[in-house]
Amino acid sequence: MMSVHMVGYFKSPCFLAGAFFIILFHLTFILNVACLKNVIICLAVFILSVHFTYTGSAQCTGNVLFLENFGGSIAPPFTGSRLPPGKTTYRFDSTGAIDDGEYGIRRSSADVVTGGSIFPSWQVGFDRSGGHMMIVNADFTAGKFYETRVSNLCSGSQLSFSAWIANLIRLGSIDPLDPILRFEISSAISGNILANFTTPVIPRFSSFTWTKYGFNFLLPAGETDVILRIFNNQVGGNGNDLCLDDIEFSICGPAMNPNVSGVYANSNDACAGSTVSFNTNV
Repeated sequence: MMSVHMVGYFKSPCFLAGAFFIILFHLTFILNVACLKNVIICLAVFILSVHFTYTGSAQCTGNVLFLENFGGSIAPPFTGSRLPPGKTTYRFDSTGAIDDGEYGIRRSSADVVTGGSIFPSWQVGFDRSGGHMMIVNADFTAGKFYETRVSNLCSGSQLSFSAWIANLIRLGSIDPLDPILRFEISSAISGNILANFTTPVIPRFSSFTWTKYGFNFLLPAGETDVILRIFNNQVGGNGNDLCLDDIEFSICGPAMNPNVSGVYANSNDACAGSTVSFNTNV
């Protein structure tokens, strides 16, 4: 009698709470092989039992459902077009100094002509993903930085929202205000607010630095489209200047810890070195 170890792999798709998972199982079988002179008699059949353990924390995947990166690439032009009507309450500036109450869609926060700082208090920085970003000089009157409709989401799903923000004000600048943003997600059907989040004060750094902010929320049953709004939540415009990029929604689901067990049963013969096929339901 000898023991032969056989290894099998399979992938199973799983839909749970609106999320899609691919589960990879690694199974090791031990075959008891009875040898009688030159004849090898091999018996190996398994009944599979699949068990799942769920943890309480949501696992957010890289499955991006919506992305706003403001277009562009590493190639010219280094300035982009104005946002469509209704996207913002700010005025568009294509290539000039971005004054209070204005925004630009550009690759860099530098002066388009000189390559230096537009204002002495501003950092010079670049889009974080090789294209354009939204550069905002916040107004003294709080307004709406950005708005969009996000469609075809999975009703009843756990979703994740995030955006990248950079404070344009240099560390050590005398400008007193730093950005604070408020994110609001509402139903496209009823207008009811489904989730909202206010950032802490966006910190200053010694060099231009991107920071990611976001939160998870549950999309109620019957809802597939939402309205995202991003507001200026600071008290004025003396400072309070920022860059905004890579606004995205992605899908989340509960963590799963699968384990698989097998028991021996009489059925078809299988010999060492042969291919074993099996099915399971998840």
